[in-house]
Amino acid sequence: MHWASGISTEAAKLEEGSLGDKVGFVIYDNGEMVITGSGAITQTAEDIKNKESVTSVVFKDDAAGGVTEIGEAAFYGMVNLKAVTLPKSLKTIGNIAFAGCRKLSDITIPETAESIGAQAFAYTALKEITVPDSVKILGEKAFEGCAGLEKAQIGRGVKQAVPGLFKDCKALTELTIPDFETEKADYGEYGEGPKVAVKDMFNVIDPLNTECSVSKITILDGAEKISPYEFSGMSSLKEVVIPDTVTAISEAAFSRCVSIERIVLPAGVKSIGSAAFAGCVKLSDIVIPAGTDTIEGFTFAACEKISEISLPEGTKTVGTQAFAHCYGLTDIYIPASVKKIDEKVFEEDRLKDIWFGGSEAEWKAAAGEYAGSEDLKKVTVHFDSVSLKYTKEEAEKLRGCGDVDGSGKVDLTDLSMISLYNIGDYDLSGDQN
Repeated sequence: MHWASGISTEAAKLEEGSLGDKVGFVIYDNGEMVITGSGAITQTAEDIKNKESVTSVVFKDDAAGGVTEIGEAAFYGMVNLKAVTLPKSLKTIGNIAFAGCRKLSDITIPETAESIGAQAFAYTALKEITVPDSVKILGEKAFEGCAGLEKAQIGRGVKQAVPGLFKDCKALTELTIPDFETEKADYGEYGEGPKVAVKDMFNVIDPLNTECSVSKITILDGAEKISPYEFSGMSSLKEVVIPDTVTAISEAAFSRCVSIERIVLPAGVKSIGSAAFAGCVKLSDIVIPAGTDTIEGFTFAACEKISEISLPEGTKTVGTQAFAHCYGLTDIYIPASVKKIDEKVFEEDRLKDIWFGGSEAEWKAAAGEYAGSEDLKKVTVHFDSVSLKYTKEEAEKLRGCGDVDGSGKVDLTDLSMISLYNIGDYDLSGDQN
């Protein structure tokens, strides 16, 4: 066998030459291109006569250290190239290095790589790609037009969302990302509505594209926040996996994600920004973590499928229109810890019952004039409540059956509530202590 993987002694050379001061290549008649040497590739594919015959590229290890840089347009437009084995010595992949290699479906970026240029893999046949943590610079539109790309992971080294990163990647459904730094949306010709921030996740998929295909996003461990507008407007997004390290959900982070039905927030989340879930019209199931002290304005506005929700003990403020236009909302539990309820919190809702943990006097102190507003005219406020369904008095009557939260079963939640409010203990054997 020849020294290059897959090359037999019968393979004939079609072409050989230089790609840089210390880098050479040989193209064989079986379609394989073998690259040797070290340092940078500085020549472009235009200088290769038999580039259309190349189906695979292999970098041979070099005693001097190997190839460290693939320069701009190095393999641009090699239309029959299907697979590339990149060297472990590689640090830089230049602009449009593999762009237009429309059959390229197999490539692994080594963990030594630090920089990937703009449109480096644009309009290739990649189906899956992983950008390792070592990459700190990722160019605009790096994977633009990869129509078959279904799954992508961006490593922790990339700190900012990249404009147009997956533009026109219509098959992309699963995305794993770090904690991107984004900017707040700017304001301009669209009046008071957000225009679209240059560095937000909305722009990563495609500016102003509400038909993006991503349905699942996983955020890598170590992320501490979800940035403003990060996933705003991603109309196909159904599932988000948020690590336990996240403590803050910023403003409008998931606004207008019209396909999300359920989201699990980590127990460590302390703050949820204004309009964080506004316009999530299919969101029906969300648990707000204990320790969240403020429900900002518009947080759940127009979440039409939410039918009931419990605010955690320790919540202090409920902002204006936090649950406005939640047409399916019928019941809400508000703990006695809430000391301020702004106006129009439940504007144009179908709310029937508010279960408030404090007294009537505490309710009026928290809600002020809003307590007697038109929004709450047909709402029944239950005082001294212990859960979404029961006041303390009603729960005490139920301690024999133990179903304090009205779930239809006796579980640890019921036992905790009973114990918390000193109503008594429930023995699963049926005996009361």
